[in-house]
Amino acid sequence: MTFTSFTFVLFFLIFFAIYWSFKNQLRIQNYLILAGSYLFYGWWDYRFLALIFASSMIDYTIGLMIYKSNKQKIRNLLMGICLLTNLGMLFYFKYYNFFIDSFSDLLSSMDIDSTNLYIHVILPVGISFYTFQTLSYSLDIYKKRLTPTTNLVDFLGFVSFFPQLVAGPIERASMLLPQISKPRVFNYDLAVSGARLVLYGFFKKLVIADPLSLRVTPIFSNPEGFSSIETIIGGMLFLIQLYLDFSAYSDIAIGTGRILGFNLMKNFDVPLSATSIPEFWRRWHISLTTWFRDYLFLPVVKLRINNFLWRLFSTIMLFVVIGIWHGANMTFVCFGFIVGLCYTPTLLAKDFAWLKNGIKFINTNVFVKPFTWALNFIIMSLIIVLFRVENMDMAGRYYQNILFAEDFWQIDEFIHRIFPLVIGFLVFEYYMRKKMYCFDISGWPGWLRHTTYLGMIISILLYGYFAEEPFYYFQF
Repeated sequence: MTFTSFTFVLFFLIFFAIYWSFKNQLRIQNYLILAGSYLFYGWWDYRFLALIFASSMIDYTIGLMIYKSNKQKIRNLLMGICLLTNLGMLFYFKYYNFFIDSFSDLLSSMDIDSTNLYIHVILPVGISFYTFQTLSYSLDIYKKRLTPTTNLVDFLGFVSFFPQLVAGPIERASMLLPQISKPRVFNYDLAVSGARLVLYGFFKKLVIADPLSLRVTPIFSNPEGFSSIETIIGGMLFLIQLYLDFSAYSDIAIGTGRILGFNLMKNFDVPLSATSIPEFWRRWHISLTTWFRDYLFLPVVKLRINNFLWRLFSTIMLFVVIGIWHGANMTFVCFGFIVGLCYTPTLLAKDFAWLKNGIKFINTNVFVKPFTWALNFIIMSLIIVLFRVENMDMAGRYYQNILFAEDFWQIDEFIHRIFPLVIGFLVFEYYMRKKMYCFDISGWPGWLRHTTYLGMIISILLYGYFAEEPFYYFQF
């Protein structure tokens, strides 16, 4: 059940009523969280419940064993088993078909039959997210940053917590587990802010993101059928669509969490207002980028942190791995490589004061900043093409059409109609950039707040795209 479906709305209303009817009984609430989360996940495919349970039990058991062991060799062995099992499951379900296809092509070129190698592997929804969540738990215990929980129900609820299970935010145990373990009291202000975020997420997904996808999909499917400017705008619209779609999921996840008495981490910080590639990635999918930063990048880059080439290599490899995390495709590898390469000026600035001062001036000067924002937005729109196309051949066709299409300036009516809405949204997001979250209008006069709510609800009912379009990140 997707967040924007009637099924989920009904499920959450029933769950909310039952959950808060036991407001003074933490144990029952946590059993409800676990049961509700497993029902929510099993709704996709009940067969995957065994997988998430197995993944949870592996890290729960190994976490306790690592904590109790005083011998470093045993700790290393246990952590190795944990990494092997977690990443092994992720590799099998997410990358098996890719490598088998590549291997089969090689065998076919040698006239060797490879049909027996094929296995129809279904990608379990959310596996990339909850695998990293459980893995960070074990890694934090191994690094002696965290004491493991001995309450199995609390741990299973932490791994499967349904608001953020399918597409994040990827929560750390040090932040979410204590909230599960401690009594929760219904907080009206927290619940109102959560409901506000849920409404904002519904609006972004149904009124803007999904209708945008109706235009983006034809452009990416057949770029030769559009003018150069339409192809360029297609990349821009996809960047906006992707942000709206994914941040809408995060807003609804954080919002439903707040209604249930939880504070989940902020996953987006107005990334489309960034004036550089590094700033964009500091603001985009924060839970994933900080996960890779803490558990992969920092341990590697610290080996030779004063060497520019090593810092550049580590940064490129970081984003290549992030690209591969999204899928086993050369388009994601190239996407990560180009993003990492864009960090070159920032990395060089650590060694050259003049460059550091120049970058600071460009990013802070009020007259230059609009131009750097526009340039960064265009660059990201061109790079994000690799994130959307199915293969490198399609990427080549897309970029070729930008350079050589006829009728360069031709723009169809839909783009004319959607652009004012998109521009209005970007201006509103920029206005909200310093707020705790993107739709914090608690300081507005009451009449204006309620008028805004009513206007959004009417827009959703009149203009919402109710085809239950899956959130884009479900495929990862």
